[in-house]
Amino acid sequence: MATLRDELESLRLRLKWYLKVRALLQTVLLISILVLGLGWLDYYFRPTHSIVRFLLSMLFWIGAASVVVLRLLPALFQKIQPLDVALALEKLEGTRSGELAAAVDFQASGDLDHSSSWKKELVQNYLESQVSPSTKVRSRNLIVQSILLGFGLLFLSLYAMPTVVTAVTRVVWPASQAEWPRLTKLRVYDQQRNPVAPGATISLMGSTGSNFYVEDMIGEPPEDVILEIRRTSQPLKRIRLQNRQPQNSSESGRETFRFRLVPNQMETMQFRIVGGDDQSMDWMTLRKEIKPVVQSMICQIDPPEYLNAESTILENVSGPVPAPVGALLQFDLSMNRPVRELELRDLESNAVVSQVVNGSHLRFDLDVAEAEEGSLIYELFVRVGPDLEVENSTGPGWQRVKRIRIEPLADLPPEVTVLAPQKDLRVTRDALVPYEATARDDYGLQDFSLKVEAKTPLSLAAEIQDGQLEATLTGTLDLRLLSVEEGDLIELSAVASDRSPEGVPVATSPIRMTVVSTQEKEQDLQALLEQASNELLAVYQTQQDILTETRQLTKESRDGEFTLEANEKLHLLQVRQQGVQETLRLRIQQGTLSAIASEIRVNQLDSQRVEELSSETTNAVGDLLDKEVSETMRSFQSLRTIGELARETETSEPARRRLLDELTRSMKLQGSVTTKLERILQTLDRWGSSADIRIQWKLIKSELRTVIEDLSAVDQLTISRAVSELDTEQVEQLRGFSKQHVALTVKLQGLRQQLEQSDSENWNEFKRELEEVQGEVQLQRAAEAVLGNKILRAIDIDRQLLQSFKNILLQDTLRQNQMEADLETYRAFEDELKTLAEQQSELHARWIRSEANEAIIQQQKKLTKKLQEMAERAEDIGLPQIDELLTDSISEVDSLLGAVADGESILQRTELEAIDENLEAAMNVVGERVRTLQDRDQSQLIRQLTLLAKELVEEQKSVIQEFAFIKEAVAANRRLTRSQRRQLLELAQVEQEIANKLTPFQESTGNLPVLNESLKSLIELLEVVAGRFKKNDELPEVENDLATIQLRLAQLSGLSSDLTETSPGEANAGLPPEVRVQLTLLLQKQKELAEQEKILIDRGEIITEEMQSRFLARQREISKRLEEIFESIEKLTQ
Repeated sequence: MATLRDELESLRLRLKWYLKVRALLQTVLLISILVLGLGWLDYYFRPTHSIVRFLLSMLFWIGAASVVVLRLLPALFQKIQPLDVALALEKLEGTRSGELAAAVDFQASGDLDHSSSWKKELVQNYLESQVSPSTKVRSRNLIVQSILLGFGLLFLSLYAMPTVVTAVTRVVWPASQAEWPRLTKLRVYDQQRNPVAPGATISLMGSTGSNFYVEDMIGEPPEDVILEIRRTSQPLKRIRLQNRQPQNSSESGRETFRFRLVPNQMETMQFRIVGGDDQSMDWMTLRKEIKPVVQSMICQIDPPEYLNAESTILENVSGPVPAPVGALLQFDLSMNRPVRELELRDLESNAVVSQVVNGSHLRFDLDVAEAEEGSLIYELFVRVGPDLEVENSTGPGWQRVKRIRIEPLADLPPEVTVLAPQKDLRVTRDALVPYEATARDDYGLQDFSLKVEAKTPLSLAAEIQDGQLEATLTGTLDLRLLSVEEGDLIELSAVASDRSPEGVPVATSPIRMTVVSTQEKEQDLQALLEQASNELLAVYQTQQDILTETRQLTKESRDGEFTLEANEKLHLLQVRQQGVQETLRLRIQQGTLSAIASEIRVNQLDSQRVEELSSETTNAVGDLLDKEVSETMRSFQSLRTIGELARETETSEPARRRLLDELTRSMKLQGSVTTKLERILQTLDRWGSSADIRIQWKLIKSELRTVIEDLSAVDQLTISRAVSELDTEQVEQLRGFSKQHVALTVKLQGLRQQLEQSDSENWNEFKRELEEVQGEVQLQRAAEAVLGNKILRAIDIDRQLLQSFKNILLQDTLRQNQMEADLETYRAFEDELKTLAEQQSELHARWIRSEANEAIIQQQKKLTKKLQEMAERAEDIGLPQIDELLTDSISEVDSLLGAVADGESILQRTELEAIDENLEAAMNVVGERVRTLQDRDQSQLIRQLTLLAKELVEEQKSVIQEFAFIKEAVAANRRLTRSQRRQLLELAQVEQEIANKLTPFQESTGNLPVLNESLKSLIELLEVVAGRFKKNDELPEVENDLATIQLRLAQLSGLSSDLTETSPGEANAGLPPEVRVQLTLLLQKQKELAEQEKILIDRGEIITEEMQSRFLARQREISKRLEEIFESIEKLTQ
């Protein structure tokens, strides 16, 4: 048996080699981990700078050196003695007595301590039973670790050798040229940009292929992006996609590569993408199948029973299917291949019909529902089989094969109309009212009748045949049969129903007829005559403005060339003249005058004077339209043609002379129109009394300014000459100007008389200032001066009078501004008073319901405090009547609260009724003050209307443009599409909104009859156009109506400038600087010329004293006029 030392020696040797091998394995493992870790960092960050690679290499070498020095070298050179093993064994056993070491040392010296617990046998047994097995186990673990490390290195060398070699080379040697492959993660997308998972099966339906897209999800694509294709009958094919149709089409901005695959019929194709790190993408399968196609479709329409209609069969349906609501549609479709299932879906992907088919013949039924708007659209989907399901598609394996459009024909209620002279009539007891009622229905009428609601009701029923679509009732309603009295209300309406089981009889809005006396009806006729007079007056004013602008255009064309600006003015004049023609025909001839004739005929009036006046006016307006107005329009058309020619041939004197001749002819025709309009107004006997005062004022000033301009031109021909020296034509010319002054005197007298007859306080200041001016006297003096050829004196008188008129207008404007401020104050006070009255009324009801309680008393005290504040404000703003009423209300409240405190019942008190009556009276007072100021504050109203009209002109332009596009589209397609109907509804909404915006102004212009009637007719025309747009009816006539609306809106947009005075300086306020420089030079030159002429006159011997004075006065007048123009321009442009 070996000694203890021998055993320990053997153990020492095994332990020595074990530690060395283990240190070697650990060193290799640590260095490998270090290399792989640094290699992963290098692979992930891909450093390109040499310094970074050098730092990584330094980390490797420092780490490797540390492992070798600290782990491997100590294990290789470590010396282990048996005594060290003995101490290690004691440590392993958990005893540190040193007995085993002592025994080993004693045995080595040949002496063994018998007192030691470590006997030889025990040590031997311990070595055999404990030490050796544990040593063997450790050796086995070491062998297993060695084998695992070897397998790991072998795996890396076989499957990742290029990567490991690259990592080791780049980490160990930083100067090496080894490069990592690009970091990639390739993703494939189908034609709809849906991601395709690797290994997916994709089925194609149809005869074409499909586009696919490849994108790297990490960064730049690799240098080589390879498409590998594997077919059943062909070898593997590799296609390089790099630089092949690159597109920056992805949302992330990455580079995308496109390729297209077209598999053969019933062939399986496999493909995948290889590139960079992505070398192991699973194969994706692409299959091509026959796309299911509808070859034919038959639809049978079974209408609802109540329509009593036969079934209809539509073959080879390709467009929309028209069907009544509630009908049953039976579809029969033939497919080009068998399918397994079908689904009919709406546009929201809800399944309406779902069936299992297993064949190529499809049949399904569909109930027609009512559509909210437009058509019902369904899509037919089929599925050919579960083995052909498409990855990432909408619905597994579903293919859309047909879109079915159904036009639901709703059973609309009958369309019923009843026509009478007007919607609201005022008739006499003996009136004969003509009527015409019509009813129509798409599927047949059930009944139709005309109902008259009066003291003696009357009903007229029409005989309806089975299946009759339209019925008409016409006749005359004799009010003598109804036994009506004055003040009775008669309502005429038509009622019809169809065959629908849910149908409700449809009645028209009633035509109301109020029975009045013959005297009241004659007053209505007088009002219509006055309306006709106002409309004619408006036309007269417009025609006079056209004449004035034509005269100015003629003067400009005579002095210079016919420019493009002049051509545009001529076009605007033509448009305004067309507006005059349409107003005379539509509003006056076919509107007001026709209404007068109808009133006389319907009410059986025996008023020969009115009838003759109406007939004479109607004939005169018709004659004016047929002759002078039509000739004037033709003249304007000729002017446009001649004007274009004159502008193109500016140097042609014959063309320019022809243009001037035609302008002169046009002015004569316009003068004839104006003269006839004056005669018609005189015939109506309303001239000077029906027009608005400010409009007449503007008319007189405009004529006076025109007279001044004409006199200035005449003065150049008659200067320094006595009347006896003038020829006959010049004398007649002077007499004509004198008559113009006399005519202005007559008009001014008529205006004064109208002001005196007016009982309104609005014009008191205006009337007083007009009397101070003594315009009639001044005009008479000017007329006498003109007859004496003292034209400069007449011009001076006219200018002074015109300046006085301007001052009156200025004072009127200041009063208008003050009225606007007062109006705002009173309106705010009226709103607060109205709120206070409503609160008091509610509190009154609470007093009655709940008797007295603390909450009601406190609320009443709060309202009393507000009453006190309102009373103080009323006194401050000049409403003493309201102050007294509110003070009385406060006294009533105090009395009421005192009675309640004494325990009296609230039902026995009258204070609450008195408070309500006082508040109502106060509201009436302030309301009357507001209405009075509103009647006076017409300038602000006109300015607001002008601003609104300018905005509406632009809106109307867009409507006209949109309608023009729709009209062209309809002319091309010969029918209205759904989108075009929607556009017409939008245009109808725009027209109705324009009418709604104008309605408040129409209600506020009661004391401006001309403007009021213009707004009224415009609003009615807008509503008519909106109705035609909604019903898609009479669209060809809408174009003319739209042009009329645009023209009237343009006239309203210029209303403010028509009603305000514009001075010559204001008219030239927009002159450019170079024009002002020219005026300055002209003024200086004129002054020099005046001085030179004075010297020449002083030296002359044959010039008389009278001639000298007139000549010098002429020069002074010219210089003064130029100074005034220049000062006005400078003042307005500062």
